[in-house]
Formats: sequence, C-alpha cells, structure tokens
Amino acid sequence: MTRAFVLSSLFLTMAGCGGGPDCAIDTDCPFGQRCSADNACVPLGVVQDASRDVDRAESGFDTGPRDAGSDAGPTERGVGSVALISNGEGTAASHVVVVSFQDVDPSAPSPCTQTTRGACVLTECTTPTPPADAGAPDAGAPDAGAPDAGPPSVPSAGTVQVQAEVAVTIMPEASGTYMVVTGTDALWTADTDTVRVSAAGDTVPAFNGTIATPRGVTISSPIRDPMADLGYPSADVSSFTWDGAGFEGEVVVQFSKATADGSRTLVCRFDATAGSGDVTDESLAAVGVPEGGVSLSVSLEGRTEVSAGGYEVALTASSNALDSGGGVVAGSVSP
Repeated sequence: MTRAFVLSSLFLTMAGCGGGPDCAIDTDCPFGQRCSADNACVPLGVVQDASRDVDRAESGFDTGPRDAGSDAGPTERGVGSVALISNGEGTAASHVVVVSFQDVDPSAPSPCTQTTRGACVLTECTTPTPPADAGAPDAGAPDAGAPDAGPPSVPSAGTVQVQAEVAVTIMPEASGTYMVVTGTDALWTADTDTVRVSAAGDTVPAFNGTIATPRGVTISSPIRDPMADLGYPSADVSSFTWDGAGFEGEVVVQFSKATADGSRTLVCRFDATAGSGDVTDESLAAVGVPEGGVSLSVSLEGRTEVSAGGYEVALTASSNALDSGGGVVAGSVSP
C-alpha cells in the first residue's frame, strides 16, 4: 500500500465523521497551509496560543536542543596526598602508605576553622549535630526503590608507585579510593637521602616527585616527667630543641585535644636544620593546655608539593621523633 493511499484513506475516514477535524498532518491541507495541533488547516506563519500550538520553525524560534546553561569550565580544583610513614629498623621496622584525592567545593560549608599563629596553625572542628529523631518509622511496606549505589566515587591518579628501600605499588579501587598499605620493612634507612613517588594518571593527571627522608635528629627537650605518667609538664612544652645535623625537612610538633563539641589541633612546623623551635603561650592556651586533656606528639617530616591538572598534591615522608633514650616523643601534657 502506498503512502499516498494511506494518507488519503485516513483523511477520508476522518472527513466522513461529520464535524471531524480538517487534517491529520500538513499534507492533508491545501498548498500554503499547515495542520495545527487542533487538526485544523491554518495559513503558514500563523502562531496560535502557546498552550495549544506554536510552530517554532515558522515563527523564527530556534528549534535546536535547549541550552544546558553556561559552560562549567574545567573540573573543579582538588587536593591530594601521598603519605609515607616509616619507623624502626630491622625486625622492629614498619611502614604505612596512605593515598587519597578529593575535589574541593569552595561553596561547601566546613566544620573546621584555621588560625595561623606564628609557626603554628590552630584547627578547631565542630562535630556535626545529627538530625533530631523523627519518631518511629512508618511500618508500611519497605521501599522497593533502587539499591544502594555504594560510596560515592572520588578522583583517582591511577597506579601510584613508591621507589624506596622497599618498592610499593598501589592501584585504586573502582570507586577511586586506595587501600592503606602496611608492611614490616623500613621504607628508608639512615643512609637513604630521598624516596620517589609517581602516579600513572587518571582523573588526576600523572605526576612525580622526590621527598627528603627524615633522619639524623634527636629531640633533647622537653623531657618526659617520670612522675606525670610519662607525660610532659605544660611549663616545658613551649620550647623544643634537638640535636643532629638535621635534614631538608621539618620537625613537626602537634598538640591535640578533644572538646565537648569537636576537637582542637595545634600543628607547629620548624626547620629541621634550625636546632630549636618555640610555641607561644597564647597558642598553647588556645589549644587548651592550661585546662588539661592535651596530648603531644613530635615527628620528622620531609615534604614536597606538586601540581597536576589543578590538583595540589602533598607528598610526605615522616617518622616518629625519638629522644636521647630512643623513646618516641609522645604523651600527655600535664596542666
């Protein structure tokens, strides 16, 4: 059956139902007319009520796809971290490698605020309050909606490799996250100057960098107070000194305190070659040393920062700082 016959049959059938529509499609109308949404033949160019029919093509309107808005530009800037932690030697050695990347949304509210105080940065965080209990859940039929899609995906830099005394290779999960890698070997020794980190690239482009390894520093003060449960007197934690030639990195002093609604952390960074560093009384008071409940830890850290496609990535190599007796410099601070 030809198209002309079908169209003619359809028109005749409709015309045979007295008072029926004039047309079904434009070809049912005389030359110079078209078929409207009301199945009436109207002259070309006539625009009816928009709620009924608007011939966008003949009235000059763009018939292309609707504009999806302004160009969003490149992917939002993000941050990343490859943290290498190595402690001990021989049978007492251990290491941890932690890799993470995330996008940064400047408009998203943050539960933390930061204040710079000389060589220190005070971070105060508030734990979000959970929503109030809305009462007993509806006992009706369970929701048969879509299954849980799992954790949201995060940006990945592909396979990450660490070239050190022990080689480490970490591949991302399908979600973009990386498993924490641990081991019973040291990533560096007293004779290791640097370690190298590289990433093959993915959402986060490929990058590589070299990090100075922490070594050659012994903390000489403050000294643990044997009468204060191996803690440190508050009067002694405003000044830190260390022995050794140092390395191209930092001595990192951290004070931490849990609060009723969150936490406070004071992190102070000093050049490892300087031999000493001071923390102001105002900074110690801000983190809560006078009230008690503050813990102290000191570490040695090499750090390199690289940029990759708008992502700022921190590469760090750190070890616990040791005192002259070989003990880890960490413990509580007595008020």
